Amino acid sequence: MMELSAVELEAVKYPIGKSPILGSFTLEEIKKNIERISVMPVALMKLSSEIKKEDYKYSYRPNGWNIAQILHHLADSHINMYIRVKFALTEENPAIKPYDENLWAVMPDAISGEDAHVSVLIVSGIHHRLSVLLSSLTEEQLYRTVFHPQRNSNISIADMCALYAWHGEHHIAQIKVAIEKRF
Repeated sequence: MMELSAVELEAVKYPIGKSPILGSFTLEEIKKNIERISVMPVALMKLSSEIKKEDYKYSYRPNGWNIAQILHHLADSHINMYIRVKFALTEENPAIKPYDENLWAVMPDAISGEDAHVSVLIVSGIHHRLSVLLSSLTEEQLYRTVFHPQRNSNISIADMCALYAWHGEHHIAQIKVAIEKRF
């Protein structure tokens, strides 16, 4: 297996750069992030339709998740975002339940490429629901928060929009790297 320099490893690990700094977002930025969330499944479906069955085993970097794991992770993670937004809207700054994404990524339902298309459909459905919900929120609602115990901080719905807009694009870029580099 090819060795990567620290710079090369960083480039394949974060092909679109690191996640956004959370904080204050303008209403215009939030709306752009909601739009990015709403269109992400189209890019994911197009890309996944081009993946050959034998390519699901490839990773974007040595010892990284393979394409199947990334697709299943997107479904897991974005389901959690949807639930967190619902909690933020229905409770007063609730503490969310973090999960170990690396442990989830090695569970039997997360390692097979045979059913990765199901996770793409899940992402599409979740993003549709998210887009409808997020687009209906008032500015005040967009700033409602959840408490994230691992970060030891409050995260607003606006923050989640920025984070998950980046997250989807980030993993799509990693899948493209995996197809090209074939680690």
